Amino acid sequence: MVRDEPNFQIHIAAVLLLNLIGLWLRFSSFEWIAIWICIGLVLVTEIFNTAIEQLCNSMTTEKNVSIGKIKDLAAAAVLVAATVSVMVAIFVIFN
Repeated sequence: MVRDEPNFQIHIAAVLLLNLIGLWLRFSSFEWIAIWICIGLVLVTEIFNTAIEQLCNSMTTEKNVSIGKIKDLAAAAVLVAATVSVMVAIFVIFN
């Protein structure tokens, strides 16, 4: 995943940066729990999104409206997870 998926690389970079910020700001145990739950959520949704895309791509190379919608929904799940995670991170960092 890390070598083949540019979006996963971005998520890993964000994880590293957020961990450095957490160490610098000395997050509490509860703040670390919230951050790591969000990190897990984003990474898991990204993995599922990649799996869904790979599965859809293996089914046909032709353009298919249903497959396009499936891929869009999987990508939207990653976007929602990432957005919520950013909101939690902002709350933890600035509160």
